[in-house]
Amino acid sequence: MRVKFTAKTIENITPPNRGRLSLWDATLPGFGIRVTDSGSKSWVLMYRVRSRQRRMTLGRYPAFSLADAREEAREALRKVDRGIDPQQEKLEAKRKPTTLFPDIAAQFIELYARPKNRTWKQTEQMLKRNAVPKLKNLALEEINRHHVIDILDEIVARGAPLQANRTLSHLRKLFNWCVSRGMLEHNPIIGLKPPGKETSRDRVLTDVEIKKVWSAWDEIGFPFGPMYKLLLLTGQRRNELANMRWSDIHNDTWTIPREIAKNDRTHEVPLSPFALEIIECLPRIGDQDLIFSTNGRNPASGFSRAKQNTDVRSGVTDWRLHDLRRTAASGMARLGIAPHVVEKILNHSTGTISGVAAVYNRYGYDDEKRKALVKWSEHLVKLVSRRQD
Repeated sequence: MRVKFTAKTIENITPPNRGRLSLWDATLPGFGIRVTDSGSKSWVLMYRVRSRQRRMTLGRYPAFSLADAREEAREALRKVDRGIDPQQEKLEAKRKPTTLFPDIAAQFIELYARPKNRTWKQTEQMLKRNAVPKLKNLALEEINRHHVIDILDEIVARGAPLQANRTLSHLRKLFNWCVSRGMLEHNPIIGLKPPGKETSRDRVLTDVEIKKVWSAWDEIGFPFGPMYKLLLLTGQRRNELANMRWSDIHNDTWTIPREIAKNDRTHEVPLSPFALEIIECLPRIGDQDLIFSTNGRNPASGFSRAKQNTDVRSGVTDWRLHDLRRTAASGMARLGIAPHVVEKILNHSTGTISGVAAVYNRYGYDDEKRKALVKWSEHLVKLVSRRQD
């Protein structure tokens, strides 16, 4: 029997009293569903290759949705058009040695994430923490959306819904990468929605809060005290500050190399006299180039502990380090600095000057950036020099 398949149609199929019932899609030839008297439903595809009729099972409903099954059927039929027997291909794939998920994750990091993403370490850590322990005994082709849903549910249960969203994003990229390399036929989590609600942050520290956290940073000292001060003074990103080097500072300008800058382009940051004063007071051990390092080889670690220490000492809570960047941008806007100058300071690739305008407007706004950052630093000097209210 041919019927027009919809989600409602499939859901409402009545199982036969005995044996099996086969229904065929009216729009996609050969694509159908088999229903047993026990109520089990399986997607199937009938096709003909080299004059031989074949049938293959695509997956079970509802674990395999109508949309997923139809796309799987279309992909199989495309192979048939090229003279490939998808059922035989599937059997041959099963005979191949299996590669477990941890090995695939390691390949993904080494061959894709590390060369293309400056935050690949975060991707690696998130996969190792959240996905690898749950999928360590599974071959790549054995993983389905329910495995991933279980992982996300557990992350949400421990109170980290946004981390669940990020984990899903990393896994989606990993599976897409596997599909592009022929390691998988389809991404098992196509259409899976993030479990956490994303909300745009608008947290900006008030002047009173700035005075309090600044005082806390005085107490915390090197490396995080002065680093956090410079985050607020320059409006740059945490990772960029953490990797600041003495060799990147020339006179009163800090050059962020393109391999460190988030948007893959060298960025010049004018340093105000106040910022230079903080930098000049930092300890310099031997010939080490990294400024914020305790061993001379790696950037300092322990941002979370230093942030918690700031909260305890200042009494200011419910903010993140990235909010310092937003506070700097908002503060400069409040001082009358033009939006396009603020965007140049932040090294944004989108905004007032973007698209075609960005292609043709290569002016660096160096003088404007310098005046803006000096004006912002003078405001901060006055602010943190006042007595606590």
